Amino acid sequence: LAMAVGESRRYRVRIRYRAVWERVKLRAEASGFFKSEAEKLADSGRVNGTILHDILAHVVYPDELEGAVRAAVFSGELEAGKEQDTLRFLKPRIDSAMARGWFPAPGSGWVIRNEATILMPGGENYRTDRVLDNGKEVIIIDYKTGDKHSFYAEQMEKYAKAYLTMGRCKVTTHLWYLVTDEVETKNYA
Repeated sequence: LAMAVGESRRYRVRIRYRAVWERVKLRAEASGFFKSEAEKLADSGRVNGTILHDILAHVVYPDELEGAVRAAVFSGELEAGKEQDTLRFLKPRIDSAMARGWFPAPGSGWVIRNEATILMPGGENYRTDRVLDNGKEVIIIDYKTGDKHSFYAEQMEKYAKAYLTMGRCKVTTHLWYLVTDEVETKNYA
């Protein structure tokens, strides 16, 4: 019985050959040589903004950071080899956020909501990264890992107006660029 290459009596197998140059990608290894560790981590395809957002979504109080990073490793979201780099990147940011008052102590009167959804009357909804709410005043923190864009400020204004509509007297928004640890703040009343 004659058989064609790639076939058997039971199964038909197709073999596809590709030239080596179609599979090999060249890149300059030195492209990130002069970047800071924070920039290298933020640029990494393995530790991107989505993963950092997911980790921070599980951090209500600063002492939860290591557990959130471990959970990301355990879930397969973050490579085990990136755990320490991620902690080295996020720990100073959490310290910076604590200095800004974004991690109030338990019992301080602030309700903390990570990944809070705001449902608007028309059915539209917004999702904020972190909200501190004491019933009168609201602080909204939105994490960004990429470049600055004008539509981020428009997005924050929508969040602020939504909370003002809910009867809050004062809303403060913070766009927090994690890589540079820069913050753009705006107050609404």
